[in-house]
Amino acid sequence: MRLWRGVGIVLVAVVCTGAQLAAQGRDMGGVGITVFERANHRGENATFLEDVPSLSRYRLDNRISSLRVGPGEYWEACEHTNYRGRCQVFSNTEGDLGRSGWNDRISSLRRVRGGGWGGSGGSWGTGDTGRLELFDNRNFRGKSSALTSPSPRLGSMSARAESLRLSGRWEICDGPDFRGGCRIVTGDVSDLNRIGWKDRIRSARPR
Repeated sequence: MRLWRGVGIVLVAVVCTGAQLAAQGRDMGGVGITVFERANHRGENATFLEDVPSLSRYRLDNRISSLRVGPGEYWEACEHTNYRGRCQVFSNTEGDLGRSGWNDRISSLRRVRGGGWGGSGGSWGTGDTGRLELFDNRNFRGKSSALTSPSPRLGSMSARAESLRLSGRWEICDGPDFRGGCRIVTGDVSDLNRIGWKDRIRSARPR
């Protein structure tokens, strides 16, 4: 077993199979994110409790094939260091990242919701409800604006929103006063262009 300690990070890496792996999962306590070098939660693995801008120092850059996320937590995985490039939020167990196109592609990780969120632009806890944060760049970067109540007219921020984080369930609309085309969002969106909503949100409300 190898144990690394850094600022805000405790990482444990072991190689195990069968009963050893099952025992390890119990010992981890289901917190943070645990990543595995091989599919079906096998091979060398590591558990992170805080953001990891680069997996290179742990020799796991582009080597992750499966993962487990602690209950109630949401973690964002990105294909480049410092949370750049394509990103996706995971909130459950993924036994084979190849099925979603993420096998051996993850280079950085960060918590985005659950047990506190340490990224830039705000703070999320498990007790937060009814909050939407819009960012003027993809991947939750740039200037941001937080909403905690129905907002029938978002002003200048709506014309440049490219990503969003939320807690709860929100309705976003491309017209003021919750008119026009609307859709319900229930999770973070790192690139609104992927769902056809880049620079389109003009009003929003919790549902």
